[in-house]
Amino acid sequence: ADRPRRRLEAAHHGEDGVNRNIDKAIILAAGMGKRISKAPAVANTPKPLLPLDGTGLTFLDWHLRSLAAHGAREIYLVGSPVTFGTKLAATEKIAATCKVSWVMNDFPGDQTGSGHSTHFALTSEHAILDGRSRVVLMDADVVYDPSLIADLAGAPSPRSKTLVCSKFRETDEEVMVFG
Repeated sequence: ADRPRRRLEAAHHGEDGVNRNIDKAIILAAGMGKRISKAPAVANTPKPLLPLDGTGLTFLDWHLRSLAAHGAREIYLVGSPVTFGTKLAATEKIAATCKVSWVMNDFPGDQTGSGHSTHFALTSEHAILDGRSRVVLMDADVVYDPSLIADLAGAPSPRSKTLVCSKFRETDEEVMVFG
């Protein structure tokens, strides 16, 4: 029974023994849907739950699929009273290889932010920062090119990584796209 497990663990490590996967991910999805969703068709829908295209694939579905494809074993979604517990199409598709759990951030939307959501995830009962796992922290309403997730997963270091967009600029736009 141990032999397949050892093979699986070996497949996730490089020849140097360094972990080459994202073990756990925290996705911050605690928006309330008050700004972008003023259009009647999506009223009160936070960005992470909006469809990206005509297929119905949401921001969160995209993240779940991308992270699972790069070895994530556990994904923690930090949700607000609006997003918490939402059934996502991707959850069923990745269930065999990846556990998806929700963490509640029930602070009022005007008194909270990414810092609060991160705190709730890291102090949850899930022991996300266990000292052994490579963990990625990401915003649910930002879609990354899949090659960036692959680069994070394949980076030659046993430590967690940080992805920073150097092109950030303060605007009133709800969604920004960088080429």
